[in-house]
Amino acid sequence: MFAIQWPDINEKLQSYDIVVWRNAVDYHEQLSRFRQTLWAWLIVTTILLLLLMYLVTRWSLLPLKKIGLEVKAIEDQQQTQFEQDYPDEIAPLTENLNILLRREQYQRQRYRNAMDDLAHSLKTPLAVLTGLGDQAHLDEAQRDTLREQTERMNQIVSYQLQKATSVSDIRISKPVDLVTVIDKLASALEKVYQEKAIDFDRRLPQQMLLRMDEGDCLEVVGNLLDNAFKYGKRRITITGSVQPDKSTLLVIEDDGDGLGESEIEQILNRGTRLDEATEGQGIGLAVVADIVESYNIGLEFGNAELGGLKVSLRFQTV
Repeated sequence: MFAIQWPDINEKLQSYDIVVWRNAVDYHEQLSRFRQTLWAWLIVTTILLLLLMYLVTRWSLLPLKKIGLEVKAIEDQQQTQFEQDYPDEIAPLTENLNILLRREQYQRQRYRNAMDDLAHSLKTPLAVLTGLGDQAHLDEAQRDTLREQTERMNQIVSYQLQKATSVSDIRISKPVDLVTVIDKLASALEKVYQEKAIDFDRRLPQQMLLRMDEGDCLEVVGNLLDNAFKYGKRRITITGSVQPDKSTLLVIEDDGDGLGESEIEQILNRGTRLDEATEGQGIGLAVVADIVESYNIGLEFGNAELGGLKVSLRFQTV
């Protein structure tokens, strides 16, 4: 709509209002199509941007995934260091980790070699001292003292060698199935102590994976089970259960005479033996205490419901 002025035949200006009408259906259809197209392109663009961001993030984090896989391979003892090439931003990290791993392996090997040298060096003097203990010109008290001190030296060497082979605090270990280890040890101990006819009650889950060196695991469980078979009378129970804090509790109980609190503190000391009638060097539980401490495993002693000793191990399963 618009207004104009136009002269008439008398040349006087006349005002005219001109109104133009047109169907707006086409206009609204075009507007609707524009909006649909705009939203469609916005959605497509958003999806493409999100996909691009996902691909870029995945690509940028791929080296970290490779590092994770290599760490898993090192844990499983399939390789000893990081072997793949990484971007310049991450390469210093893997190089420093490789230096740390090589240094740790070197120190561990030096420690083992030193302990082997120590054992070899003491072997001959110990043999000489043992031979002197059997000479006739020594009186009985002197022979007993010489044998006692020689045996004590043997205990110290055995204990230190055990610590050298226990690399739990510096080694990334492959998971060990604790149930398999227990079954293996129990089968052997039942044959050793078959005259006692021990009733071994086993209440364990199907599998208990513990990240621990297998030798250390055998040492810990073997010493604890051996003590249970040695001092138990007729019955031993071993149970495993998952606790509310997601840790696993392994409990070994026997029906022996048990121990008091002061006696428990004594048996954890190296070379201390409360029962002189049975064989042994008196360092088994001390070794157990050292190993479980290096793995951050909880070790507790108490009175069992069966009347004997209860040993509890608390650890995190894999």
